[in-house]
Amino acid sequence: ASRFSRAVSLLDRFAKGGAPPDAGRTEDRRTAVRDALGAVEAVYATETRAVREWPERRRRVLAQLARLREILGAAGIGEEARREARALVRLIDPAAPGGGEEGGSP
Repeated sequence: ASRFSRAVSLLDRFAKGGAPPDAGRTEDRRTAVRDALGAVEAVYATETRAVREWPERRRRVLAQLARLREILGAAGIGEEARREARALVRLIDPAAPGGGEEGGSP
């Protein structure tokens, strides 16, 4: 599996209440989530015309990444971060259960 797919899987597991693998302490979990966000950002920070509606998808995903990073920095690992991670996973993979184009914050 690619770094990106592992990152999305980790974010999905975290969003559903699970801990990232090998992340026992809270700081380890926060680091694992931040690393996953970096992997996702590496893909979405690129410019491409090969994906339909890429500029809009890219903008939404990067905004949600920033929101989740802000929450991790301020409040750490908790329900708010999980809710925003769920919204991020839905933006990345609308075909996932509960997927769609809605964001996590109003």
